[in-house]
Amino acid sequence: MHLFCTCVLSFSLLTASPLVSATVSNSFRDCSQFFYMQTPPAGITGTSLRRICQKYADKLRYATLYDSSRRLPLFSAYIFKKSDGKRRMDTPWMYEPQLLSDDESRNMRALPLTEDSPPLIEDSQAVLEDYTDAVEYRRGPLNPDLHQAEPDDKSSTYTLTNVVPLITDFFMQATCLGYSAPLTQHLSSRQSYLIIFNRLFCST
Repeated sequence: MHLFCTCVLSFSLLTASPLVSATVSNSFRDCSQFFYMQTPPAGITGTSLRRICQKYADKLRYATLYDSSRRLPLFSAYIFKKSDGKRRMDTPWMYEPQLLSDDESRNMRALPLTEDSPPLIEDSQAVLEDYTDAVEYRRGPLNPDLHQAEPDDKSSTYTLTNVVPLITDFFMQATCLGYSAPLTQHLSSRQSYLIIFNRLFCST
């Protein structure tokens, strides 16, 4: 299968004072709390789009708009939480069972430790094999673990429904990495709602 290389990640940042069961469906009703004023972006349409309320360890963590035909997320929406700067290196990569069937678990699950992922998973979402031996692109999380504080919130970002293939050279350039420190410093001073969009510019 083909993946689309992502050259640029764009984001929408909204800040505000704090506002006083997960599903894959046609709405974000169950996880609207991750959007500013509980309002998801409008005008994004498509028959293969799935709205995922990402759930890990029986708790909702963030929201993702997922294109099941391209097997890529269009955006992830989450609330920034000041991080200790540590990454969860022991967390396995996971998948979203509900993209396989509505009868599946609401919690994301670890991908099987085999060379080939089951066809049902590969047909509905990205798998580890899509990134095996990849040189031109790498896994780029839309909701990175460094934007989360609690261990379980960090772990929940390690699902391939939250990842886009990001061109390696672009990712490593200072122009790409240079925004991270000032952005994090700015976000740490207030409650911030972020929507990180996947912008597709080239295909492989």
